[in-house]
Amino acid sequence: MSGNIFLPKKAVVLRTGGLGDFLLTVPLLVIMLEAKVQLTVVTRRSYFEILGENCAKMSFMDVEKIFDSTETESLRDNFSEATVFSFWKDRDGSLEEILKSYGINHIVTLDSRPNQPPHIVQRIFQDIGIQWKEKYYTRSWLEVDGLHGDCLWVHPGSGSSTKNLPVSWFVRRIRRWFSNGGKKVVVSFGEADLDVEKEFLQNCGKMPLEILHPSTFLELRQELIAKAVLFVGNDSGPTHLASALGIRTEVVFIGTNPAIWRPLGENVNLLSPCEVNQSDP
Repeated sequence: MSGNIFLPKKAVVLRTGGLGDFLLTVPLLVIMLEAKVQLTVVTRRSYFEILGENCAKMSFMDVEKIFDSTETESLRDNFSEATVFSFWKDRDGSLEEILKSYGINHIVTLDSRPNQPPHIVQRIFQDIGIQWKEKYYTRSWLEVDGLHGDCLWVHPGSGSSTKNLPVSWFVRRIRRWFSNGGKKVVVSFGEADLDVEKEFLQNCGKMPLEILHPSTFLELRQELIAKAVLFVGNDSGPTHLASALGIRTEVVFIGTNPAIWRPLGENVNLLSPCEVNQSDP
């Protein structure tokens, strides 16, 4: 890994947050694996399952075990002599004290919610000392072989109303897909998208749609790989997953800054609010 100032032999990454937040940490995990770092990821199990073949190359620990006194032996095995990269706030230093009791070398605290550019992945790399390369913006970090979907996949929600484009825009986007000869459309909704789903179903008419409610992120990953040829969505976890897998992705940013939060991938098209407002999709 020429140009990298600092990559330890053994590392533990502490990362929770939303799905999109975790996916924007995946480049760090992949770079560490490519550098042959002995890596443990502490996160939610539902996130670990989306890493595909990378799962076999690292260790996983459920976030809840960090504070479980019955897990002391396994914690010491994973943390002893490791450098810890943490996205968790530790205002009173209690987390660091716990980790020191497991024998860590030291802890590097990383900003999980920057409010200024550069892009969060570039910031993470630079803060650690990993040389940033422009090609990283267009790398699909969870790329899989065998993408063979033929569906337009639309995800009109995001879990936050401030990030959601009007449902009517997605309905028009679907109609344009059909008018241009597209045959199949999948529309997905998450647990936090109940209001969006209700409004969408009231406005989509009788278009032939497959409505999906993936119960796990692993199911979402599998369905995307099998079905999606084009993904359209807001700044959301599913959008970041689609782009990371290498699926052609169109994403609209209206409540967050794409200079910080844009999905990384080789087939990502960013749509600005101005573009959305000035033309029918």
